[in-house]
Amino acid sequence: MAKEILVPVDFSELSLRAVDEARVLAADTGAHITLVHVLAPGAARKSLIPGRSKPPPAEVMEAHDEGDALKRLRSEHLDGIEGVTLQLVAGESAAEAIAEHARALSMDMIVMTTHGRSGITHALLGSVAEQVIRHAPCPVLVVPHVGSP
Repeated sequence: MAKEILVPVDFSELSLRAVDEARVLAADTGAHITLVHVLAPGAARKSLIPGRSKPPPAEVMEAHDEGDALKRLRSEHLDGIEGVTLQLVAGESAAEAIAEHARALSMDMIVMTTHGRSGITHALLGSVAEQVIRHAPCPVLVVPHVGSP
């Protein structure tokens, strides 16, 4: 039984399906949910310098906005679920960052969606879910995209 569930989100409608699935699992088992969003490279390395007169770099504002988006997502989709953590992580590759984060936090399960690409798009871009499955230290529950059987 999973007690620690990692849910990567990119704020798409598809990733919200994974949040909803994790909510059901947590409600049934009392599991703790960690929502994680992978920032673009460099966003988390930038920081505000006290006393700085210039506006903050765009990357810092992006991280702040995405942190606010995670808070809204929690209140809109996980209200009533105790034990929800929100985290922003930086990574060159979303899949690697997700797998490394799951390892570092000793997660029992990752719940995520796939964008359902096929054909040449899949061959060129690959699948983040597919890469996470290959490198994850725990089971990965992949919630199918709309239109899957």
